[in-house]
Amino acid sequence: MVRGGQVLPSLKANQTITFGPAPTVVVGGIGTLSANGGASGNPVIFSSQTAAVCTTIDGTVTGVAAGTCTIAASLVPTGAGLNLAAPSDRPP
Repeated sequence: MVRGGQVLPSLKANQTITFGPAPTVVVGGIGTLSANGGASGNPVIFSSQTAAVCTTIDGTVTGVAAGTCTIAASLVPTGAGLNLAAPSDRPP
């Protein structure tokens, strides 16, 4: 941004990731993950932090073994003037 002949730094808005309702998943079962990426509208990408207990593919979580499943969510970055949200995780 240029103002009065001076170049000013661009100010970026912060983003957050908000999880939808957590699915209940049993061993061998599946559930659907959902999250909102905030103002950017960018897609949210999920990954399992406990692959021995659960896996994720395209927003679907699959129970692999008994235990606590923790899913991380992150946003696809853009150059839209928004700071990328910090990765977030929680058990589904």
